[in-house]
Amino acid sequence: MIRGYTIKSVGAVSLLLTIVLWSMPLNGMIALDQKASENTTVEKLADQDVIAMLSNRNTESAHMAVQEIMRRGDRMIPLLVRCKGNKSFFWGYGLGHHLSGFVIRLPVEDTDTNDGSFITIEVAALYLISSIYHKTTEFAEAPYLSDGKRVDRQRFNTPERVREAWESTEKWIEAFTSEGLEPLRSKGLSPLSRSKVRFWGGG
Repeated sequence: MIRGYTIKSVGAVSLLLTIVLWSMPLNGMIALDQKASENTTVEKLADQDVIAMLSNRNTESAHMAVQEIMRRGDRMIPLLVRCKGNKSFFWGYGLGHHLSGFVIRLPVEDTDTNDGSFITIEVAALYLISSIYHKTTEFAEAPYLSDGKRVDRQRFNTPERVREAWESTEKWIEAFTSEGLEPLRSKGLSPLSRSKVRFWGGG
């Protein structure tokens, strides 16, 4: 008996197995269609709405925002700069190398105290600005700022390091506004090149 039905013949069993086997790839196709539909929806969003998605507590939505920001490229930089001071948590993923040994900590609640080990929206914005410059989100191991000093319990993103990163990035933005991105790339001038802080394992 299967779910209240009695199988009375080999033919019936074969028919049931055929239905199950055919339904499995169909479910997979439905999932893929749903994912494609979500991506299409994100692509239709205005730039500022994509930036707002970074704050989404849904992990996949925040990750799709990261992907879409990278797809749109340098036109998103001025909007990312507006994220300065946004201490909300980034609940997504995809910032850092996929082979990195870092485990990115996530808070339990929005009200959790950030000791520098959680990624905020402003740090995610800093990382994405550098990612656009480097043409990849994998330019560093993780979205943790380091100045070479010893760090305990992944408390990398202290107010001091974040402030220094912004100071350098805002100076870089001035050059970006007047010269454009490609000239800065050719000079090797990254957003953090004017500071002592770097994203861990990168620039």
